[in-house]
Amino acid sequence: NEYYVGAVDSNLHDEGFLIGEEAAKHGVKKVVLIGGNVGDDNFELRIEGFTESFVDAGGGQILDSARCSSPAEGQEKANALLSANPDAEAVYVMVGSYLPGTVAAMETLGIDLPIYITNANADTVPYIKDGTVVAATSGNELVGAVAGALLINYLDGHQILDADGKAPQLTNVGFVVDQDNIDDFQALFVDDLPYTEEALQTLVWRYNPDVTYDTFVDFVENHLTLEALKADRG
Repeated sequence: NEYYVGAVDSNLHDEGFLIGEEAAKHGVKKVVLIGGNVGDDNFELRIEGFTESFVDAGGGQILDSARCSSPAEGQEKANALLSANPDAEAVYVMVGSYLPGTVAAMETLGIDLPIYITNANADTVPYIKDGTVVAATSGNELVGAVAGALLINYLDGHQILDADGKAPQLTNVGFVVDQDNIDDFQALFVDDLPYTEEALQTLVWRYNPDVTYDTFVDFVENHLTLEALKADRG
């Protein structure tokens, strides 16, 4: 389609793989999972990645999972999940909106398991700070601005195309957030905006006449990290 300018999204499989590595690294062997609907790629792809790193490579075991139609079911489903699996050593929460219900369920049951989470949001910050969440991944929200730059360039008459003349399809893995870098994460993603204006202008032809497909690839691969965003802010 001549009007298709490309897409930039998060690699959900690799995001799940990344948090599974964290759990395995910390010596966790048995986990339970909670997340959204069965069949939703936002969760299925994360489970695939988590299974590869935590089970296949790390030797861990997924005891059970609770799948919800919405976060409103989170506490009830987490309560049943944790009650049925007393051997669980940790909980993998597949998106930040299911964290409050999981924490409430553990408080009701009087248990205290470490939590690992993908797609952390602002509400996750205090739980990382107090150690309830041992590790999280984030960075999904960064891709929208990059996709916007593709559209602006198209409207300016400078469409970004790859070597085969096709619109880009770019993916971002994200990064790990824990107690070591939570203050930086809060400063960039909660208290302020993660990008500087100058960083985004490098992607836009009207400000950078040398912008190419390779500029976008480099930006997605090397700039969408907490460390790179910190460096922009000095």
